[in-house]
Amino acid sequence: MNEFVEVNHVALNNIHKVLGHYLPGGKWQGNEYLALNPRRPDKTLGSFSINVNTGEWADFATEDAGGDIISLIAYVENVTQTAAKQSLSQLLGINNSSVAESKNVTQHSKARNSLSSTDTKPLHINQTNNVTTVTKPTWTALTPVPKRAPPPPTKHPSLGLISIKHIYRASDGQIICYICRFEIMSDDGLEKTFRPLTYCRSNTGQESWQWIGMPEPQILYNLDKITQYTEKTILFCEGEKCANAAAALLPSYITTTTQNGAKAPHKTDFTPLKGKRICIWRDNDVTGQKYAEEIARLAKEAGAISIQIINIEKFAFKPEIASSGEAIINTKRELPDGWDAADALQEGYTTAHIVAAMQEPDIFIDYLQMENDSKAATSESYAKLQNSPKAHYTTDKTAGVVYHGINDKGQFLPPKKICSNLEITALTRDEDSYNWGRLLEFEDRDKVPHKYALPMELLSGDGNEYRKELLRGGLEIERGSGINNLLDNYINQASPERKVICTSRIGWHNGETFVLPNMSIGSMSDQIIFQSTMSIPHNFKQKGTLDDWQTSIAKYCIGNSRLIFAVAAGFAPALMQFIGENSAGFNFTGQSSSGKTTALKVTASIFGDPEYVKRWRATSNGLEGIAHMHNHMLLILDELAQVAPEEAGEIAYMLANEQGKVRAQKSGLTRAPLGWKLLFLSAGEISLGEHMLTANKKVKAGQEVRLIDIPADAGAKLGLFENLHGFNSGAEFSRALVQSAQNYYGTALIVWLEKLTEFVKVPDNINRLKILQKQFINAALPKDANGQVIRVASIMALIACAGELATEFGITGWPAGNAIAAVTKCFNDWLEQRGGAGNLENSQILSQIRAIFETYGETHFTPWDSNDAHLSYERLGFKKHNSSTDNTTYYVFTETYKQRFCKGFNQRTVTKLLLEKRWLIPGSDGAASQSIRLPGIGTTRCYVFSTESWED
Repeated sequence: MNEFVEVNHVALNNIHKVLGHYLPGGKWQGNEYLALNPRRPDKTLGSFSINVNTGEWADFATEDAGGDIISLIAYVENVTQTAAKQSLSQLLGINNSSVAESKNVTQHSKARNSLSSTDTKPLHINQTNNVTTVTKPTWTALTPVPKRAPPPPTKHPSLGLISIKHIYRASDGQIICYICRFEIMSDDGLEKTFRPLTYCRSNTGQESWQWIGMPEPQILYNLDKITQYTEKTILFCEGEKCANAAAALLPSYITTTTQNGAKAPHKTDFTPLKGKRICIWRDNDVTGQKYAEEIARLAKEAGAISIQIINIEKFAFKPEIASSGEAIINTKRELPDGWDAADALQEGYTTAHIVAAMQEPDIFIDYLQMENDSKAATSESYAKLQNSPKAHYTTDKTAGVVYHGINDKGQFLPPKKICSNLEITALTRDEDSYNWGRLLEFEDRDKVPHKYALPMELLSGDGNEYRKELLRGGLEIERGSGINNLLDNYINQASPERKVICTSRIGWHNGETFVLPNMSIGSMSDQIIFQSTMSIPHNFKQKGTLDDWQTSIAKYCIGNSRLIFAVAAGFAPALMQFIGENSAGFNFTGQSSSGKTTALKVTASIFGDPEYVKRWRATSNGLEGIAHMHNHMLLILDELAQVAPEEAGEIAYMLANEQGKVRAQKSGLTRAPLGWKLLFLSAGEISLGEHMLTANKKVKAGQEVRLIDIPADAGAKLGLFENLHGFNSGAEFSRALVQSAQNYYGTALIVWLEKLTEFVKVPDNINRLKILQKQFINAALPKDANGQVIRVASIMALIACAGELATEFGITGWPAGNAIAAVTKCFNDWLEQRGGAGNLENSQILSQIRAIFETYGETHFTPWDSNDAHLSYERLGFKKHNSSTDNTTYYVFTETYKQRFCKGFNQRTVTKLLLEKRWLIPGSDGAASQSIRLPGIGTTRCYVFSTESWED
C-alpha cells in the first residue's frame, strides 16, 4: 500500500485522536467535526469542518479545502504533505514495517464495510503500533422519512438559509429526501450550490437530519406521479428547476430529472420507466446533449417503449402573442448557449408556444428507431454505412473551419463556416493529470500567429469567456444560429496526439523552465505552456533588438544609481527561487517631475511596452490577479497616492506576503487563493508612512521592510539623475529615455531567461551568487543593524547580484561593479533617511512620548506645589521642576500611561525600552511604576519620568 494511502487510512480510523491532537476544542456534529481554524483569527465554530468519514475538509470563510487527513494536517501545521505524513505517523505509531500490517487492516475494513450500516463492531488495529481503536459514527438514511421526524432545518451550518427545497417522494407519495438550493455571494456575484438533506439514524441509535445524500440507487424526481399516471409521457429535463418549469409549460406530461442533474444519472433507478413513453428536453449545450443521450440509453435498458429527444432548434423563436391571443412562433433567433426549459418560461414562452413548436416537422428524434436501424444493419450494409456521408469539420488557411452536416436522408447540407482557420495542436493537462485543455493556434489578419491554451472547464458554461479570448487575439468567429455550439463541439471532439503540460502560473517550473504567458524558455520549453481561466491581459512583448535596448536605454543608466537600481531590480525576481528571498517592494519617493516615472518606464522596457507599468489605483482583488501574473517577475506600480491611504499598508502587506484572499467557488467549496513570489517597484511623491498618516494610520516596522522607501533625489541636484550624458537638462534626458522605452523593449528579458535557465543548472553558480550576496551584506551593514535593516540589506544584495549577473551575461553593457555600487548608494540613502540602523519601532515609541511632553508639558501637567488643580486642562499627571539641575520630573497616571503614552504599541515593549533608556525611574521594589503620594490625591501608583536622561 502507498505510504500516504496507509497513513490516511489509519488516521481516518483514529479520527478522534487525530483531531483531538491537532484541532482540540472542536464540536462533533453528525459526520462532521467543527473546529476553529488556527491559520486565521477564527472565533466561532461553523466555517471550518472536517468530514470524519472521508477526511474531506474545507473552510468556507477562506476557501481553503482538501480531500484527506494528510492535506488537513499540512494545512493546519503549515508544512509540506511529506512533513504532515511524518507527523501523523509519529502520532499514530506507524513505522516503516507497518505496510504489511496495514494490508490486514484494509482487508478487515473491507469486511466491516460489507456489514449492515448499524453494525457497531469496532475496527481493530495492531496494538504494537500504539494505535487507539475508535468506532466512528455511521449514519443510515431512513426511507421514507418517519412521521416522528422533526421538521427539516431551514438553513445549512455553513451555506446559510435554504433558497429552494425540492422534495423527492417515493411511489406512494411519502417523502424520501430533499435537494436544497443555496444562493451564496462570491466575487463573481450571486451563485448557487446544492446539498442533499436526509433523515438518518446513527449506529448508536441517534436520529437527526443530515446533509448527506441518498444511498444508490437514487429515485427519480416526481416518482409518485410517474407511478400514479401510468399513461402519461415522462418528460426528462436537466435539474429540478427545469423539470418544474417544463411542468408549467407542458402540464399533460409528467416531468422528472435525476439527482445532481447531468453529473451521475447512472446512479438512479430507472426501472419505473418500464413500458413508459419517454421524451427528453435537453439543455442547449454539449453537456445537455450528453445528458440526453445517457438518459435515452438508461431508459432503453429499463424497458421504455418509446424514447424521443426534442430537437430544440425548433424552439429557436421569439415568443410573441398576436392581438387575437394566438401564440406566434415565426420570428427565428439563435438560442443562447445553455438555454433550457426554465429560460423558456422566464422569456415568456407559454404552453401554446411549446405545443405549436412541437407540431413542426422533425421536432422529435426517435432514439429507439435509430438504435433498431443500427442493429438491423448487416455487415455489408454496415460497411456501406461507414462509407456514407458523415457530419464532420474541415479547416484550412483560406476557408477556415467549416462544418459539413447531413440531413435525415444522409445527404450533405450546405457547408457552414464556423470561424477563420483554427487548429487544435495539442492536449494539455497539469502534472497531476488535471485541468485538461486544448492548445489552439491561429493567425490574425496581419498574419501574426497566436497560441491559446484553453481550459476545458470553460466549455462547461456558455463558453463566452474563451470566445472573448479568441476574438481578442483576432480569430474571426461567424454569427448565426448554432455557431457557438458547433465551435464548442469542434474543440471538444479534437484529439491530437501531442500532449503538453500546462501551468496556471508564470515563472519557474521545476527550476528548469521559465513559463511566460506567450512562450516558455528552458529545457522543457516545448512541453509546458501557460493555461489559465483568468482573463488578465499581459504586456510581455518585444520590439527592436537587444543592441537597440542597450544603446538607447541601458547605457544611459551608467552613472545614475537609481536607474541602475531599478533595472537590476527587474532582473532580480527570477533569482528569488534559488537565493531564497521573500517578496518585497521599493518605492521611489520625492517631488513631482524628478524622474520617478521615467525610472519605472525604463525598467518596464526589460519586459515589454510602457503599458507594463500598472497603477496602484485598483481594487485589492484586481491587484491580486495582476500580482499572480507577475510571479517571479517585477511588478511595477506608479502613483502610490492614488490608492486609498487606509488600504495602502494592507496592500503592501498582501503583495509582500505572497498570497491573496481565499474565495468561494460556485459549488460553495473554497478554491485555492492566488499566490506569487515577486518584487514590486513603485513611485510616489510621498512615502508609505506619510500616505498612511493622512488616514491617521501609523506605518509599522513590518510594513517598512515590505515597501522600502528610497529617496528619489540622488543628491546631484538633478532629481533622480546624477549623469545626464550630454543632454541639456533632466527633462530632455527624461524625454529621450521615455521615447526609447516606447521603441525598444522586451528583448532583455528573453536573453536574460535564456541565459539564466542554463546558468542555474550548475549548483556552483548558485553558491557563487550566495557568496556575493553575503559579501554585499557584510560590507553594507552597520555594526548596530537590527533585524529589519538586515532584511532590507539582504533584499538589496539580491538586486545587486542580479545586476552584476545581467552584466556578466552581456545584457546591460555596464562595467562590472556598477550594479553593486549603485545598490550600495541606494541602501545608504535609505538608511540615512530612516534615521539609522536601529529598531524603527523603538524610534517611533520615543518620538511619540517626547511629542506628548513637548506638546502638553505646560498645559496638561499640574505643578507639584500648585494650590489649584484646575490650572491643568485634561490633566495627564503632575510635574516637579528642579531649578538647580534645570530638569523636570513628570508623574504620569497609570491609565494615562496605558492609553496615551503606549497608544499603538505593546505596553511591555514601551516600558522595557523606557527603562533601558532611563526615561522611566523604577520604584524601589523594582516595579516600573512607583507608589507616590500626589498632592490633593493621596498615595497612588504612577509612572515617573525624568528629563535628565533624554537624548537629543
